Amino acid sequence: MSERFIPERYTEDEPNYKKQEESLINLAKAFIDGSLGKNSQIVHEDDVADIYRVYEKEEPVADMPNTAFHLDYLKIKAEEAKGVFDQLRFEYTTPNKDKDDYQLIAEMHLGIAPSNVFILQHRYVRPEFRGGRGIGTKLLKQAESFLQQVANEKGEDITIVIKTGQESVIKWLEKLGYEVMEDQQILRNELKNHPNRFFKDCVIMSPESTSAGIKKDLYTFRQGETGRYMENAIRLTFQKVIKPSK
Repeated sequence: MSERFIPERYTEDEPNYKKQEESLINLAKAFIDGSLGKNSQIVHEDDVADIYRVYEKEEPVADMPNTAFHLDYLKIKAEEAKGVFDQLRFEYTTPNKDKDDYQLIAEMHLGIAPSNVFILQHRYVRPEFRGGRGIGTKLLKQAESFLQQVANEKGEDITIVIKTGQESVIKWLEKLGYEVMEDQQILRNELKNHPNRFFKDCVIMSPESTSAGIKKDLYTFRQGETGRYMENAIRLTFQKVIKPSK
């Protein structure tokens, strides 16, 4: 059975910190051998996929008490969903007012592609939890930490791939050591050195995203572009290679 950490505070100086590290190693081993999620709590199920809660622990985020970190595993089971990736889902949550459930603070979903590649398919921080708190960075570091354990256990490189068209996200990724793909380096240099060739505007989002109150930073478009959908915006693909440390 995969280990679960129910809310429990600890520091790096306490024994539970070592226990956490050992648990992540065990989860990495389970991921590699295909048993991740076995005997774990199912937190969502439908005809397409099941979502397993494989790891959770209390972890303070910024200035917010009683927050928790979750690692969920989405397993595709529908035949018609062939070609759709399973996902590793990293989340921060906080209890709701009644403390009988939790509300989402931030989430980051990585699709599990072939050849040791993990593709960021979704990221979100609720607007009221933004504002320089570093929650998105902390969540990405959680994902990198788990994938570092996977790389260590497999003895192979792991690649994280992130595609974005938002200038703020581009700068954020570069600050965190992500590099634009080689075939897009000329475009990245053009964006840096010739900003007059581009302009920024909002993208047109789906009705579902709009009704959910999701807001996105401005996207970059080339001068002369008339479309305002995601596919019309300039988007760059970044990657980071995580190498085994043992």
